[in-house]
Amino acid sequence: MIVLFNLNSYLGGGEVLLVRLAEEFAKKDVEFCIVSSFDDGYINDEAKKYGFYVIRWPIPNDSVLYMTKNEKRKVIDFFAKKFHNNAKLEIFTFCFRDIYNAYVVFSNLNSIRATYSTGIFHPRDTHYLASYSLRKKRIIGINRKLLEIYVNYQSVSFMNEMNLQASLKNFDNSSYKIIPLPIPEHNEQSKKKAILSNRVIRIVWVGRFVDFKLSSIIMIIDFVRRNPGYHLTLIGYGPCEKRIRRYIRKNSVPNVDFAGKVHPDELDKKLLNYDIGYCMGTSILETAKLGIPTVIAAMLPKNYYKKNQGVCLGIFGKDSGFNLGELDIDDKSHLSSIDDCIKDIVENYAEYSSLTLSHVHRFEMGEITEEYLNLIKSSTLCLEKDSVVLPKPPIIKYVAKRIIYLVKGIKGGS
Repeated sequence: MIVLFNLNSYLGGGEVLLVRLAEEFAKKDVEFCIVSSFDDGYINDEAKKYGFYVIRWPIPNDSVLYMTKNEKRKVIDFFAKKFHNNAKLEIFTFCFRDIYNAYVVFSNLNSIRATYSTGIFHPRDTHYLASYSLRKKRIIGINRKLLEIYVNYQSVSFMNEMNLQASLKNFDNSSYKIIPLPIPEHNEQSKKKAILSNRVIRIVWVGRFVDFKLSSIIMIIDFVRRNPGYHLTLIGYGPCEKRIRRYIRKNSVPNVDFAGKVHPDELDKKLLNYDIGYCMGTSILETAKLGIPTVIAAMLPKNYYKKNQGVCLGIFGKDSGFNLGELDIDDKSHLSSIDDCIKDIVENYAEYSSLTLSHVHRFEMGEITEEYLNLIKSSTLCLEKDSVVLPKPPIIKYVAKRIIYLVKGIKGGS
């Protein structure tokens, strides 16, 4: 049985991928289950809607690295009961936290033979636990060493070459598997027909409001502030929303509005009201599949906007490959001007709409699903108990997390 293992409750690229893989596996009669978060969230909601077999994480603490011995034993015993009838499991994870979670759980189930594979969907995934640590390089080194084991067994895929470069120091591009995030075909694919003259041009952002997206969001806000002939709608939610709203108020930007959280089933209809996408990650594919020319927003340090002009990674389909926003901040050769890209789209709108639809076909669901299925099925990586070095979280994060989990546990039991 395949186990799709993802404890994130929010909606992101890896979470959408899990649901889409589950849909395709169900169509192909592939036996699978989903291990999902203790909390309600996107994956649990979608799984309930489609009737997928879901095993929810049994406690509020979502990381074995922040657990007491008793908590670990409780989690291991829980999964031992859930999988007591399974002799073999094929585990696929979506982030480094869950690589460690899956290893600790399934390496302790003596009656089960587990094989492991994973996807790397963020260029800083190997930095897991390194923030606020005095041993940052050591933690990153431990994560990379484990990733190299996955590489040696050909049990890992990278979303694009930038993810690969950021994750491993020494690499030969021909040695690793790159599988882009897929997107379903859109039944109404056609060139976006729009007359942009003599009216306000509508730009849309789709995505969470988080640290590594903050600078790019503020840069597009600055663009519409300087260009009143444009209007920006921000679709999404996240911890940086208050900071973004403060910035808009402080700079008196009237031509920006927030659309909040839009359900995936309603997103296409909503997006058809806009002329230009400005997105990052899999959100690019959501606008691109509709023929909406899309500027690729860059993953940047959260305060980058304070000392730099508005930059992006170009226009989707124009030499963008599989890159959906990842950036080596020390290499500025990939950067383009937001102003220049939007001007180029406006002046050549029909051409870019056609180019967008042509390029998005490279991300189609069917073929890419087969690649993920082959990756999972062909993995021979078995991680024996006590064979993996577990990094230790920084003390400050450990204490903070323990308090959070304690509060969640009390609320959950009340």
